[in-house]
Order: sequence, then structure tokens, then C-alpha cells
Amino acid sequence: MPTDRLSKCNHPVREHRTRAGRVQLRDDLNANAANSIEGHAAVFFDPAKPETTLFKLWEYGNEVCFERLLPTAFNSSFARPDDVRCLFNHDPNYPLGRRSADAKTLTLQVDQTGLAFKVELPDTTAGRDVLESIKRQDISGCSFSFRTLKQSWTEETITDAASGRTTTIVYRTIEDVELFDVGPVTFPAYDGTNVDACAKRSLHEFRLQRKDLATGGEQRADAARRSGATRRRLRLERLARA
Repeated sequence: MPTDRLSKCNHPVREHRTRAGRVQLRDDLNANAANSIEGHAAVFFDPAKPETTLFKLWEYGNEVCFERLLPTAFNSSFARPDDVRCLFNHDPNYPLGRRSADAKTLTLQVDQTGLAFKVELPDTTAGRDVLESIKRQDISGCSFSFRTLKQSWTEETITDAASGRTTTIVYRTIEDVELFDVGPVTFPAYDGTNVDACAKRSLHEFRLQRKDLATGGEQRADAARRSGATRRRLRLERLARA
């Protein structure tokens, strides 16, 4: 049976997610388009396209964990709003743009696909190098850096009829995040290497909470049974004395 419980991730850990979707030159006629790039830093989960929107975080032994990003994940980030940067390879030494009210060199937008960004590249060594590398298609990936604020975990167990092998499938659903940066990256592969810091710890806490709830429920049921038996015994004693 699948089990689900909302939980908050209180660990101040940044996570990076990288996708193979293409970062490209802007194709509009804006005056700044010649020095601008655009892409999708994040992709929302689509039940109709799980092969491209459901991402594997880890697979160990008989357990596999997938992650899905809900379309509501960036709502609070836009409402605050978070002072998001555009960085090359998440490196603060290579700033490419900023969403702040003063800079306005980075534009973020949520669409049906996910989190889209456009950035006017600076006339710096990093900006020129990134632009040239994208023109040459040496760089094609996009990424975003975030901290999970709200998530849910779902687990289900599947048994293979032929082999009898049991597999636990875990789903981590990200519902709300604090957004730090977006931008182009060199290696376009979904990166679960830093999941250990928060996701695995949160899954462990979720399982402990579920165990506590189950234990507490059993204890409450046992107490209710004992209380009911005591009431019935007292009722019979009163009837016997009458």
C-alpha cells in the first residue's frame, strides 16, 4: 500500500538539479537578444511524460527513488521574491545575471514546461566565453539551485510475479522551494549526487515519523480495548450486585 505524509525539510542544504534540455541563444528581435540566452532550468512533473519529467535520484539494492517537481514549487519564491542569480556552473565567481529590482538582467517565468529563464549576458570574460560556448553548442545544459521547503514522500512495494523479487519504489515530490540560482552548465545530466544531504535524511525522518504514528496508533487501540474491557467488567459487577 502506498503511504504518504507531508514533511518540511529544515536542513539548510542547497541542492542542484541539472537537465539536458537545451540552453540557447534568444531568437527574438530584442536589441539585447544578440547577447542573451534562454532555457528551462527546471521541468515540472507531467504524468503523461514520466520518462522525461520523473527523475531518478538513487537506486540501491531493492530500493529505487524518483523525484518529481510540482508546478507550485516556485510560487513562494516568486511571491517573496527570492534574489535569484544566473551563474555558470553554479559558480558565484561567474555571475551572468540577477533578478533583483536594481539589476533586472535575469527574467524568470513559470510556464507549462517548468521554470524558464532569459538572461542578458554581461560584457565580461565569463559572459563572452559562455556566449561563444553556447553558439558552438559546447554548452547545452541548464540547472537550478534550491533548498526544499515543503515536500511529500510516497512509498509502494512491487513484487515480481516471476522471480518473487520485491522492490520498494519511493517518490519524493517537491512542492515548495527557496530558489538560489539558475543558469547554463557544462554537463547536462540530472545530478543526484548531493541528495544525501537533505533528501535521504528527510526520507529517514519520514519513515521514523510513520513508525511512531503506527506505534502510537497501536498503543491507543490497545488502551481503548483495555478501557472497554474494564467498563464491561464494572457493568457486569453492578448488574450482579443488583
